[in-house]
Amino acid sequence: MSGKFQDDALVFYDLTNKRGGHLSFSPHCVKTVVDLKLLGITKHTHERLTFVQVRNDLAKKVSDDVTVPTLKIPDGSWVVDSFKIAEWLDKNHPEGAKIFGGSEEGKRVAAFVNTYAKNFLGNDIGALSKPHIAPLLDEESREYFINVKNGKDQFEELSSASPAQRKEHINSLIRGLAPIEAMLAAKPRKDNFSRPTPNWLAGGPEPTHADACLFGWYVFSRADPSACKAVWESEWLPEVGKWVRAMLEWCGPDIVGEFVAA
Repeated sequence: MSGKFQDDALVFYDLTNKRGGHLSFSPHCVKTVVDLKLLGITKHTHERLTFVQVRNDLAKKVSDDVTVPTLKIPDGSWVVDSFKIAEWLDKNHPEGAKIFGGSEEGKRVAAFVNTYAKNFLGNDIGALSKPHIAPLLDEESREYFINVKNGKDQFEELSSASPAQRKEHINSLIRGLAPIEAMLAAKPRKDNFSRPTPNWLAGGPEPTHADACLFGWYVFSRADPSACKAVWESEWLPEVGKWVRAMLEWCGPDIVGEFVAA
C-alpha cells in the first residue's frame, strides 16, 4: 500500500449493551477489536451501538441487513463482517501481514478457526450466555434481543435450562475445544533467547486473526461466569487455559476492562 494509512479516517461500529455504554460481549466484534490492537490502530472512531441502534441507525447508513462489526473506510465505503474486515486490513494496512501471520497458511488457519468456532462452539456458548446477556441490555434492546433476535419461546427455553442441560452444554464445549487443545499442544515455541512464549494458534510471535476468531467466543462465554470457568479452565484443556490467560495479558487492562465480567 502506498501513502500513509489513515487511522483517523476509520470508523469502527461495535456492539454494546446500552446507549453510551462500553460493555463488550459480541463474539464477532471482539475479533475486530483484537485485529485493530494487533496493528496498533488507535486513532480511529469507535462507535458503540445497541442492537436497536444497529437495526435503526446503522441500517439507514449501510443496508437493512447490516451487522456489526462494520468498518467505514477512508473512501467512505463500508466493510461488513469480521473476516472481511480482517482481509481488508491485511490488504490495506502497512503492517497488514500481521493479521494472518504473513502467509496463506495463516489465513487458512484463521478461516478454519472462524468457521469451526461458529459452527461447533457457538450454539453451546450462546445457550449458556444469552440468558445472562439480556439483563445487561437497555429496555428496548432487551425486548429486541428476546423477542426478535432469538424469539421469545426459544429464549424462555434457554432461560429455564436445567442443571443437567447446562452441564451438557459445558461438556459439549470441552469436547469441541479438544482439537484446539491439540493445536496448541503441537507446536511449543521459544524466542531467540530461549524464553517460553505463548503458543498462538497459527504459530508466530504474536496473535493473529486465528486467535481473534476463538477469543471472541471466549469473551461472549464470560457472560456466564461459572460455565466460562468450567470450560476454559477445564483440567482437560490445560493449553487452552494458558492461551486464554496469554490473550488476556496481551489485550491489556484497557480492553479487558470493557469485556462482560467473567
